[in-house]
Amino acid sequence: MNILVLGNGFDLAHGLPTGYKDFLRFTDAFVEYNQTGKIIPKKYEKKWDEEKETQLISYINDLFTRASADTDIQKLVDEINMLITDNNLIEHFKKINIAQGWIDFEGEIAKIIQVLDVVRIKTIKGIQQSGKGEKLTTHEQNVLSPFFGQASFFTSMEPLKKRKAQMLDDLNRLTRCLEIYLCDYVEKISIKGKLPDLDGLDIHAVVSINYTDTYRANYVTDPKTV
Repeated sequence: MNILVLGNGFDLAHGLPTGYKDFLRFTDAFVEYNQTGKIIPKKYEKKWDEEKETQLISYINDLFTRASADTDIQKLVDEINMLITDNNLIEHFKKINIAQGWIDFEGEIAKIIQVLDVVRIKTIKGIQQSGKGEKLTTHEQNVLSPFFGQASFFTSMEPLKKRKAQMLDDLNRLTRCLEIYLCDYVEKISIKGKLPDLDGLDIHAVVSINYTDTYRANYVTDPKTV
């Protein structure tokens, strides 16, 4: 049996805007239109793609135009706005993207969770021993400062519990916003052509961790077979 395994690189190979930078640009453009009624095209990186920018602006213009006459579309616009507004994770990722020129959502989230867990254990231990948490290392302060400010230690678990709940809400909202971006925008973009590497392959099954359904939509003649 020949099994084809697909990752997010499959979408990227077709020129689809499924990179995290593309998603962050979408959130910026959405907020800009929502606040000003227009979007000024930006060359936000050296490898700026004018075609992607034009597609995105067209989508958002059309989205808001349709919302004025369609209550369901207006609900979608309102939901996107709610998901983006005051989302500290999205704002944090934007700052990293600007500073480093790239962003790894999963890696950054994993780092925050790991440090938060270490600080939680240190705080519990410190409170039990001295009535206040242990001093945070410079690394721990740097990782958590976008969410907790410049705290050097915690005197109780309440700030950690409260902020953890807020961060989880931010993550859930980010995930939902990414889902809308992929389903309502990316999956409706027509690819320019199929990959020649797949021509003539006898594929019996597909394992996909790709973000969208690009393979089924463009390569499968009988959806029941995959």
